[in-house]
Amino acid sequence: MSQEKNMSSVTLIKPTKNRISRRLRVAAYARVSVEKSASENSIISQIQHFRTLIDANPIWINVGLYSDFGISGTKNTRPGLMQLIKDCKEGKIDIILTKSISRFARNTVDLLDTTRNLKELGINVWFERENLWSISEEGELMITLLASFAQEEARSMSENMIWSIRKGFEKGIGNWSHLYGYHYESHTHTIIETEAETIRLIFSLYLSGKGPHSIANELNNRNLKRRCGKPFTYNSIVKILSQEKYFGHSYLQKTFRENYITKKKMINKGVLPVYFATDTNPSIVDQSLYRELQETKAKRRKLGFRAGQEDRFSCFTEKIICASCGHTYRRCNKGGRWKRFIWRCGTKITKGAGCCAAQNLPEKLLKESVCSVLKLDEFDPDAVENMIKQIIVSHPNTLEFKLTDGRSVIRHWTYDDRTKTYTEVKDGDFSYNDPAYTDDVLIKAVG
Repeated sequence: MSQEKNMSSVTLIKPTKNRISRRLRVAAYARVSVEKSASENSIISQIQHFRTLIDANPIWINVGLYSDFGISGTKNTRPGLMQLIKDCKEGKIDIILTKSISRFARNTVDLLDTTRNLKELGINVWFERENLWSISEEGELMITLLASFAQEEARSMSENMIWSIRKGFEKGIGNWSHLYGYHYESHTHTIIETEAETIRLIFSLYLSGKGPHSIANELNNRNLKRRCGKPFTYNSIVKILSQEKYFGHSYLQKTFRENYITKKKMINKGVLPVYFATDTNPSIVDQSLYRELQETKAKRRKLGFRAGQEDRFSCFTEKIICASCGHTYRRCNKGGRWKRFIWRCGTKITKGAGCCAAQNLPEKLLKESVCSVLKLDEFDPDAVENMIKQIIVSHPNTLEFKLTDGRSVIRHWTYDDRTKTYTEVKDGDFSYNDPAYTDDVLIKAVG
């Protein structure tokens, strides 16, 4: 009994010093959606403001200032925000400060998902303009309402901008600014001559028979770079060759945005009208070259995968026809790096000689035959393009040249598979002499 009496008389003595609590780890997030000098100053001001605010609170410690520059709030692929969320999941942050709900996100669903996930991690978000904490009794309700207003504002702004751009398209006014070869300032495009020289080189190499892979390799070997400093690639060459603006014209509304939230770029396949405007900017490449390019592209599309292999592309491509099977002849390099070409029937190449026994034709023989038929002193590929419609290879050993003026000219030839070298033959209008060339047959021009 005395022991219980003694226990009840014990006096609790409180400590004279307050227990020191852990300082809260605070991060800030800032964002601007347009890459302009004024916006850059704005984001710097936001960051400086939050740095001062955190440093002024004795129980806060600054653990990071995160930002996204030139990225819309409706996008969920913001690197600054993604890094902030990652650090939150790793337990590095207790509180996030941001200027407003519209700076954090304008997509209501994404905003609620993000704040709820952060709430589950015990992380509180403070929206300064609204003076609202995400972890509070009225927090989620107010966030939902205010985010809806912000999303509606984004939709309205997007619709107004789209309307303005499309009205410009109808008048032939484009909205592009960044393009290799041009400098854009004050709504005016001027040519960057160093980049323009590279563009002209690309077109020249393509018309000479090279494919995008080979062009990219040649530019990289010359240490020429894209504007971003990266090497040229197959895709970058294809885009340059497909860019009509280098000829001074513009196709407007080739693409459009899926909606104002995802902002996914879509190819316009008839969903909206496409406008073609002439003389929209200074041209880098001559107009005649543009027509030549379109013709070359059409031929290469017909060739398919073979068009990218420049050794298989020449003025004879798609012109030499096998009379036996109707297939076109293809160019083959039988001399390796010495570039000694022959033309072989496509059926014979793909299915074997059992399906088509058409003879091979050395390119040198073809060239000299052209000189004979067209009465040329030296071979001219442009003459083949403009004056010869087809060359029919038929039996017995006959070349029939169908000319664009409606005439047909016959040339005969023989071969001897017992001989492995070519020897000089003078007969008719031309001679053929190439003793270094070897193949499984001997082909002689006999007039």
